[in-house]
Amino acid sequence: MVKFVQDNAQQTLSLEQTTIYAVSARQAFQAKSAVINDDGTLDIEQLRNNLTWNLSGFQKLEEFITDFLGGSSDAGAERRRLKLATPLGISVTLLEVCGRQLSIESKKADLDLEVLNGLLKQLDDYQKAMENDGSMRRQQLFALVETNCSQIRLSSYIVLPTFMWKVLNYLGSKIHKEN
Repeated sequence: MVKFVQDNAQQTLSLEQTTIYAVSARQAFQAKSAVINDDGTLDIEQLRNNLTWNLSGFQKLEEFITDFLGGSSDAGAERRRLKLATPLGISVTLLEVCGRQLSIESKKADLDLEVLNGLLKQLDDYQKAMENDGSMRRQQLFALVETNCSQIRLSSYIVLPTFMWKVLNYLGSKIHKEN
């Protein structure tokens, strides 16, 4: 499996040589958990002799990282600190900028939400007004029909359609004037 990954990495990345570290994070965690001292530090000697640690493959990976970042001496520790501090500092700055930008965007979103809630209230008020107006128009129509029904001769088929035509024209002109 490691050979397959190594060959594909070389081919994909166009490299002549690649180093692949086959590791087991679970085994490394178990091994380090088993050799923790009472004060919370690792017992390095026990860790080196731990079979699970040796099978995990993490020792070679940690050695590579330590060497790459500057060795295990005090000077190497300072180089590691500097190498890691710069990207961390940049990351902190970027996070602060992003936090400020998110705060600004959040305030804008809150204002937009406030405006939308106002619009929804206006639409609700308009809907209620239209429903009340429609109800009032129906009542006016029924009252008009009632007052004039006694005057209409229902036996005459000519008078009733004429009356209804006049009522509809009257209502239409009222609606047209209000709009």
